[in-house]
Amino acid sequence: MRYIDVLGAEFDNMDVEEAVELSIRSMCEREGEYVLELDSQDVLKSRKSRRVASILSKSLLLLPADGGVYAAAGLLGTPLEHRMDPSDYTGALMARMSEMSMSAYILVSKPGIAQRASDDMAYRFPGIRVAGASDINDMDDEELINCINSHSPDLLVLSMDYMEQMGLIYGLWPKMDAGLCLGIGSAMDAYVTKRGESGFFRRLADDPAGTLKEARIILAALNKRIFG
Repeated sequence: MRYIDVLGAEFDNMDVEEAVELSIRSMCEREGEYVLELDSQDVLKSRKSRRVASILSKSLLLLPADGGVYAAAGLLGTPLEHRMDPSDYTGALMARMSEMSMSAYILVSKPGIAQRASDDMAYRFPGIRVAGASDINDMDDEELINCINSHSPDLLVLSMDYMEQMGLIYGLWPKMDAGLCLGIGSAMDAYVTKRGESGFFRRLADDPAGTLKEARIILAALNKRIFG
């Protein structure tokens, strides 16, 4: 089964290698597609917005970002067969991009994160051409579109609040010239620190607040299982 429905979000039921190959092919074809990583809290937020649900349905890949999504899928009787956390996919994708000398641009929404994220990516994956990193609050929409289009990266990485990310994909991504957009939520804000073992691309899957978020989606899945 290619897709597994978890409370309205259809996650891709594939392993890391398959997900990376599909992503690289999309980058090369430059058809304006996007990949989204959703954690338990994001899934619950998505149930409240038709616009967000539409964005999710059009994604190239929808990937689970925490254990709560896997637990909910199991409780609903349709378990995801391949266990994959965000660092598995992101690390493998960046490694392939590094081998192919591809380019990436990073967009964040919290001050002080962009440059550290850029440094971390360049340190861990030296083959990637880091085209730039920006705080979206420093530019208006037109400036942002022009900035991305002037660099035309193979990959545009979005690290920002989930709903802010969804708004950018809905309104601006269709106007941007990039191979693929990867939305990772606000994870980078929390975990990018400095070069070395504690950097974001090493610790993407570590979520200190994950227990509470996972409990909520598990309760929602139980409710659906029992009451329909």
